[in-house]
Amino acid sequence: MEKVGNNQRIPNTLTKRRLVMSNLDEKINEETDRLLLKLIDKAAKEAAEEIEKKGTLSMEHAIPLLLKSQYNHILHLDKELVLSRQIMDERFGKMDERFGKIDERFGKMDERFGRMEERFGRIDEKIGSLSIEISQIYKWVFGCFIGTVTILGSLMTLFEFFGKK
Repeated sequence: MEKVGNNQRIPNTLTKRRLVMSNLDEKINEETDRLLLKLIDKAAKEAAEEIEKKGTLSMEHAIPLLLKSQYNHILHLDKELVLSRQIMDERFGKMDERFGKIDERFGKMDERFGRMEERFGRIDEKIGSLSIEISQIYKWVFGCFIGTVTILGSLMTLFEFFGKK
């Protein structure tokens, strides 16, 4: 997708062609608007002259005045719409920036959690090796205990045996 103008995105060649045609249509419409406005302005001036001279307004001149009023109203609404669109584009741009920053923060958090997982993995390995060492020590101590008990038992048996004579 390509970025064009005010956050417009153009996904493919067909859309590009449509954009070019839209721009052409817009230019044609602007030219048509200028011509119509000239005609309406001329008719509105004639209507104003008729009102000044006769004090009345004929149907022939009333229609161009209504058209001019409607045209001005539409032009005003169009300007408001363009302004609203610009404001919305700015706001969406700011929101995109904010979401980008949030994405960066989550990325950093993911990195931190990844490092923590590595640390916990190393701690888990150490605990595993410690438990093996403790198990070996336990076996050694238990073996020593059994050996000591056996030796003591043997000594007691010997002392009993030699002590009775």
